[in-house]
Amino acid sequence: MINNFNIELAKQLVESGEDFPVDLDLLWQWCGFDSKFDAERKILYQIDPQKEYRILNDTPSPKCMLSVGGARKLAFLNYQNKKAQDFIRILDEVVSDYFMPIAFLTAIEEQLKFPEIYGDLN
Repeated sequence: MINNFNIELAKQLVESGEDFPVDLDLLWQWCGFDSKFDAERKILYQIDPQKEYRILNDTPSPKCMLSVGGARKLAFLNYQNKKAQDFIRILDEVVSDYFMPIAFLTAIEEQLKFPEIYGDLN
């Protein structure tokens, strides 16, 4: 059981390549919910089942797995709790570190492809 969410775990989740890498059995505690039931209720009524979570029935007991975005959204729904605030801060830091360089390189590539629009970068 992993009790504390940290930057290394956030990196593992973001870099996993899985659509739904976050296990609700851990997430509800990381985000300071009073019980798993409270988190499940928020998921059922406020999280998109098509994009943000899946129920896996191929395990001995069904498991709820969330996307990174779905996990962040669930944490935000408990934002008054300091643990949820910490979860969001750590996750946002990793996501921005991971995706900002990709977005920057994509913008540069776009500019290099179309010098007549963006001007010559050389």
